Amino acid sequence: GGQTRRSLRRAVELGDVWCPFSLATEQVATWLREAQDKEGWQSRGRPLGVAISTSLDPIGAPDQTAATMGELRAAGATKLTLRLVNRSLEQYLEQLEAMVDLAKTV
Repeated sequence: GGQTRRSLRRAVELGDVWCPFSLATEQVATWLREAQDKEGWQSRGRPLGVAISTSLDPIGAPDQTAATMGELRAAGATKLTLRLVNRSLEQYLEQLEAMVDLAKTV
């Protein structure tokens, strides 16, 4: 994880996944584009995963949720760590089900 270019370089050289935090989506996209041009990226045996954590509300804001997922994918995210808006276990499970359905369309 990290919020610096150095953390991305470490992930490229030593890791399987980079988990950026406290960075704007466009910043992540820019840094990933820059990293892809470097020798370390080119010499990797397998692609670097990019896991981004985000808060989503697939029931209350499905259009925004889909847009956010699309933006993160376009920025280079290969995995999402989700925080679903909820106030109870029941609501969490409903949100999770809605997220599964919505993810199939994005």
